[in-house]
Amino acid sequence: MRTYDDTFSGTKIYPGKGKIYVRGDSKIFRFQKGKSESLFLQRKNPRRIAWTVLFRRQHKKGISEEVAKKRSRRTVKS
Repeated sequence: MRTYDDTFSGTKIYPGKGKIYVRGDSKIFRFQKGKSESLFLQRKNPRRIAWTVLFRRQHKKGISEEVAKKRSRRTVKS
C-alpha cells in the first residue's frame, strides 16, 4: 500500500484520503486535511505550527523513546 507524506504537516496520507494541489509550475503538493492545505495557502511556516512533524523534530518532542532504543552495548577498548 502506497502512502504519501503531507507536504505541510508531514503526516502520512493513506490511499483515497487527502487532496492534491497542483501549482502553476506543475509542482504537486499533497494534503491530508483542509487545515494543512489552508495554512499552506496562507504561506505559514510549518516549523512554527506546534502540531506539525517539522516543529516536533525541531523542538525534540517525542524523541525520548527513540533515544532509549538507540542506546546499545559499546565495545570498550582496553
